[in-house]
Amino acid sequence: MKRTGARVPNWLVLALLLTGCAGMKNTPIQNYVSEAGRGCERVSAGWRLDRVDTAGHYWIRGEGPAGIPMFHACMQEQYKQRPFNEWLKAQKGNTSTAAETQRPPAAGPAPASTPESSATSKPITTWEPGYTWTYRYESPRESGTFGWTVAREEALDGVAFYVVTSGSREIYFRKSDFAHYMDKVSGAVEVKNTPAIRLASGTPGEKWELRYVRETPQQQSTQNLLRTCEASGPESITVPAGTFDAVKTKCVNGRTGETVYEVWYSEAVKQMIRERTLFSYGWRERELIGMRLYPDRVH
Repeated sequence: MKRTGARVPNWLVLALLLTGCAGMKNTPIQNYVSEAGRGCERVSAGWRLDRVDTAGHYWIRGEGPAGIPMFHACMQEQYKQRPFNEWLKAQKGNTSTAAETQRPPAAGPAPASTPESSATSKPITTWEPGYTWTYRYESPRESGTFGWTVAREEALDGVAFYVVTSGSREIYFRKSDFAHYMDKVSGAVEVKNTPAIRLASGTPGEKWELRYVRETPQQQSTQNLLRTCEASGPESITVPAGTFDAVKTKCVNGRTGETVYEVWYSEAVKQMIRERTLFSYGWRERELIGMRLYPDRVH
């Protein structure tokens, strides 16, 4: 039996509803979500509520992708038909606090339980507006080329980010450690990681763990992910742009041990020169074919 809450099987998916009251056997929001979930089991093509934590995050389990959106749509309809505050007032022996009765549940990304261990790591390099890298890519689905250009710096909630553009895509990397926060396409968020995730290192032997929530709003999908990463090298790597010394970072699925990501970072390039990412359809590979480090370095 597969557990999920998204459109992709084999991933745990959760929805943040409310920060509930700790210290009770079941919090009010926990009972509310459980009741709604049991009602949705009848219409979700075999998908069932697996568990609900004290803050209202819920997990579902089942087989096949068809029932996943049905279950989530049903939950939203349940919340709409019977808001949390109305449900709470109807419960006998209610011991909730005033703060709880004022905040209805709202769908959204869940906070990661453990911040990234390397959030304060020393930056591996610095970027300037105008830096540009060009890559070739290949996967079982398609192949082609693309370019990344450092467009600007931008502050979000007091945190500084580099914004890298590629056509209509904007990619946000945290300036302090180059952790990837989100991608926007034509101004709309395509994917967001909470907290931001650092997937490359310039220090051989470094090890770190990533616990984060990956949200894809357009697909109404949220994944609770665990990755363990380790850096090694340096080693000499030849790509179409040339031969460079690089530090390799490998990240594995923290639950299965399967390698899911490899990247080779070069200080001379101030960027990755090779990258491999595992998707459901197979490996996608990318290699550097050219770069322009503004204003005086052209390759």
